[in-house]
Amino acid sequence: MTFRTPDFLWLLLLVPPWIVLYRWILRRPSRETIKHAHVALIRMAAGRGQALRRHAAAVLFLLALAAVILALGRPVAPLPVPSNQTAVMLSIDVSRSMLAQDMHPNRLEAAKTAAREFVKVLPRGTRVGLVTFSSYASLIVPPTADHGRVVEAIDDLSAEFATAIGDGLLEAVWALPGRTRPEDPLTPPREPRGALPPAVVVLLSDGQSNRGALPSEAARIAKQQQIKVYTVGIGTP
Repeated sequence: MTFRTPDFLWLLLLVPPWIVLYRWILRRPSRETIKHAHVALIRMAAGRGQALRRHAAAVLFLLALAAVILALGRPVAPLPVPSNQTAVMLSIDVSRSMLAQDMHPNRLEAAKTAAREFVKVLPRGTRVGLVTFSSYASLIVPPTADHGRVVEAIDDLSAEFATAIGDGLLEAVWALPGRTRPEDPLTPPREPRGALPPAVVVLLSDGQSNRGALPSEAARIAKQQQIKVYTVGIGTP
């Protein structure tokens, strides 16, 4: 497993101080402590169950904190997939300009409708994934044969900010089976040896890129990786 944004993992260093603080609070003398000669008997009567319940909230909080930090790190794990089937990646523009209402009810909703219908007519077993891009690109759903999962993810899309078309295309390229993302994004990828699994990217956008990688460079890399790219313009001239 690797992490797309590993810098967030430094936040895991916050967990040990929380544990130390919690233990210090437990051991701190309380002003309301009742002096009793048979404290041991009282503890035995309370039983271990009460002690476990006492710490449950703190344990759950720390586990939730660690889970949120790991999620911010965007973990990615490679999955074995058949290499002889075509995989399709949808790359959808979710920039603020997609809220323009020259299409009903707006460009983003029109793109979502087109994407949903496209997924629904794909042959059963075809692997399809979803990438979105605005100020940056995000892999929402890796290639999967679960078309319902992709449709649900499309339903949840909402508009964000700038338009990084090149980043959106590259994110789709590296999510496809058989393609290896360079460790350094500034380093050109190596030429593939032999034939790669068949793959297609369908990119839906309404305008020009104003951030991130150049679309022409992203298209060149897609061609190098033996990926067919189809662009769908959203909006009226």
